[in-house]
Amino acid sequence: RRPALAGRPASPAAELASLAAVGFTDSAYAQATTHALITAGAGPGARLAAATRTVRTTSDALERLITSIYGDDLGGRFGQAWASQSEAFADYARAKTEQNGLSTQQALNALERLSREIAVLVDEGDPGGSRRETVLALRAYQDATTAAIRAQATGSPRFAERILEAARRARGVGRALAVRVARQMPEKFPAA
Repeated sequence: RRPALAGRPASPAAELASLAAVGFTDSAYAQATTHALITAGAGPGARLAAATRTVRTTSDALERLITSIYGDDLGGRFGQAWASQSEAFADYARAKTEQNGLSTQQALNALERLSREIAVLVDEGDPGGSRRETVLALRAYQDATTAAIRAQATGSPRFAERILEAARRARGVGRALAVRVARQMPEKFPAA
């Protein structure tokens, strides 16, 4: 059972949950656009550059959110890890498109390492929280995103469905983070 971020709709806890959900969801959609261009064979060009900038912009927004809660050091390290995860997804998209098994496995290994790294950073901010919950949310998001990339790379008609699932899972990462923060800092993020 997931803890509710109940309270009046405009409570600080509810606002945090909304900001986190939107931020992580925006990141997932920006990444999906980049992956679609890569799997469609877009080389370095204006469209791919614009999509990559959008991914960076969403990573920066998430970094600012984390920084506003935990400070510059932790926020900066989180932002770097999230950006590295975005790069690993792009590497995975390229590897799947090129049907390169070794590169595919390297990208998957990087994603697994980054899910642990991001969970450790969240633990630094909330040492009393549950790393398992964070890791599970991150892995579900990564699994859904790699499934979307595979669907895009193979031309599956279900790729849009997979992208929506990845976005839903990204929202879950934001929610898991918001729940931990609200639990840790009830004076700053009260539910009512």
